[in-house]
Amino acid sequence: MKGVGIMQSREEILNILIDALLEEIAKTTEELREASPSQRQKLRYTLRDLSLALARLLDRLPEETDIEQWWREIERKIPKERVLRIREKTLTVKKASKTVKG
Repeated sequence: MKGVGIMQSREEILNILIDALLEEIAKTTEELREASPSQRQKLRYTLRDLSLALARLLDRLPEETDIEQWWREIERKIPKERVLRIREKTLTVKKASKTVKG
């Protein structure tokens, strides 16, 4: 039964990552609407990279890869400041869920 607990936590972490990516896509889309013409191209590339990272995560089953593999894939494509915001979001959600469970 030990594997079941690990599986649930992987599923939870995957869901948290997906939610964080969706939030970052929404923020980037909003930034794109308000951006100056000189910033638009950079934001379009960022939006593309976020979407690709989300698609890769949605194609994964939790048992297929480890959590660090997910992070490596995200970090390879997404600008560092966005990765930091996503990591911050996942840590905040993990802490909140531990507080509720504990």
